[in-house]
Amino acid sequence: MSRSRTFVLRNLATACWTLCIAAAGFVFPAATHAQALGLDHDAMLKVQREQRDMQYKRMQTMVTSFPTLPARDIQEIMQLKMDGSALALSTPLTDPKHDMGGFRIACEQFKGPTFASVSQIGVPMAFGAAGKQAAKAGAAPNAPAPRIFCFTSYELPNPDELITLQIQSYGDRLQIDRSSRSGAGGFRRVMLVQQRSTAAGAAAQGQSPVQLSVNEFGENVPGGIPRNFSMQAADFQTLLREHGRETEEYIRPLFRQLGQESALAPDGRVAWQVLADHWQPNAELAEKVRQLLPTLNDVDFHARDKALAQLESMGMPGAAVLLHLDRLGLSPEQNLLIDRTLAPFAQLSPRDATRLRSDTDFLMDCLYVSNAEVRAAALDRLKQVTGKELSFDLEAPESARPAAVSELRKQLADKPAEGPTTEPAKS
Repeated sequence: MSRSRTFVLRNLATACWTLCIAAAGFVFPAATHAQALGLDHDAMLKVQREQRDMQYKRMQTMVTSFPTLPARDIQEIMQLKMDGSALALSTPLTDPKHDMGGFRIACEQFKGPTFASVSQIGVPMAFGAAGKQAAKAGAAPNAPAPRIFCFTSYELPNPDELITLQIQSYGDRLQIDRSSRSGAGGFRRVMLVQQRSTAAGAAAQGQSPVQLSVNEFGENVPGGIPRNFSMQAADFQTLLREHGRETEEYIRPLFRQLGQESALAPDGRVAWQVLADHWQPNAELAEKVRQLLPTLNDVDFHARDKALAQLESMGMPGAAVLLHLDRLGLSPEQNLLIDRTLAPFAQLSPRDATRLRSDTDFLMDCLYVSNAEVRAAALDRLKQVTGKELSFDLEAPESARPAAVSELRKQLADKPAEGPTTEPAKS
């Protein structure tokens, strides 16, 4: 993609995002303005309530004019999934055969006015001169122009809080944004931005850097201390793995509200490590490993490398054998090569792995993993941790798992525990 086309794409997408915000009637907190007028706390609270109510009703009126999308669940409209180590959004609305414009979403999980809008890069009737510029800089005339997808949802759970959820996807950029205005001047914003790189440089090729930003201030901030920080990672999986506390405090509630918690499914190797106690070595494979052990100590490094490659090719089943292997009497060289084989399956520190072994949210995330053995191990461990006889279809197709996990959460919330089984903490 040329530099000029990239510039046009980003500016058109920004224009679309601005239109989405403007159409929703979005305004920033007015506490500063109220203070300038000399209003006391109660008066400021009244002003804020009126503004929230007015904005919410304006949104309701606007959305009722849109055609309704025939969908019972948000997964039918959009899905956030892992694509390698990056986060990806898929939606049928960006299909060239689908109409463009604004569409009302009437899914049960969104209590307030909710809509999706789709626009197209390079369409003059939508963007005027900018559209002509994009078409001129674009690909072949017959190639479909990229589409910009925007999702917006408002919720007014009570007169003192207005929540706005927004997703924007265009080109290589994905942005998920949740903001809430509360009380007389409280404000909280959690924003996740991912920019997948397609740069020509070898160092940048295929990278998907992601940033989580949090901005929180006002009377409802825990402890009364404003928070304003951001953190970056090379990709989404790395962000989840390296910032577990922030994931649970900010990212999980965001994805749960969007009905997209399945996107938090851990890397299969991370799940394997956490559930390591579950894996039992295969007898036939264990014999093959034992036959390779002497070669790991061979004086010929070619023979050692060949044996190492064979161990690595065994994947998770071979790693399970090595994990339970009695290493007493093995040479430093043999132990070094065994550790190298197990390294891809040791993504977490032992302390974090032990903690997640009893974390019900993590164990339910594992039920989204494509590996059936991992799902079975996670369900077994979940039963041990909760002390409940849980019902879950391990063979359910991928498309049905979000609903199945949601039902499992209800089981955990509704059924009384029969005495949870936990394990002692490990250092």
